[in-house]
Amino acid sequence: MTSDTITPYMKRTDTTPERMAEFWGEDWAIFKGPLECPHCHADLRDHENGPPFKREIGIDINDRIAYWRCPDCSQNFERNQPTPGSFRTSNIVVQS
Repeated sequence: MTSDTITPYMKRTDTTPERMAEFWGEDWAIFKGPLECPHCHADLRDHENGPPFKREIGIDINDRIAYWRCPDCSQNFERNQPTPGSFRTSNIVVQS
């Protein structure tokens, strides 16, 4: 994808590539890992909205995403090295 990419999300919200870059960074049009669940191998990319959005659920413990949860099999898995903006592209669940 290039900087002139228009994703489904951008069409629905009338967002420009420049605006996406402002909020998500210059590489906003690239899905960042992990791209599949290590348990059930489900595709975690959000094809309905397009990049940078993904489907995994971030489990928040003490105000940080401690691990991910697969929306298909509900198994938890460890976060890889933090990817800039990755916490913003996922659904957030606060767990006490």
